[in-house]
Amino acid sequence: MEERYRTRVTLSSSDNAIVMSISGEPDLGSRKMILDCFGGIEVEEGTLVVIDLGGAYYLDSEGLKIIIFCGRSVESRGGKMAIVCVGMPKRVITMTKVDQLFPVYP
Repeated sequence: MEERYRTRVTLSSSDNAIVMSISGEPDLGSRKMILDCFGGIEVEEGTLVVIDLGGAYYLDSEGLKIIIFCGRSVESRGGKMAIVCVGMPKRVITMTKVDQLFPVYP
């Protein structure tokens, strides 16, 4: 597999948010890696978790399921989730109305 197609997941945090950046192709093949990374996030009441798909070039139904799962998990623990995305992933999120579940930027 070419390096540019590999899915990468990184976590960063600030005083205001925890950011999980996903680049490449969030799909069935990368599901475990993404959810393992997500499992390391400590969510408390009022925590904002941002899923940053700015580096993702593709998003399919499995990627959408992962995002929805993460968002519902965050909300069930009292946090809030937002999505940052552009291009094809944003079109998929908008077309499937996932943007009505979680705020999407830009």
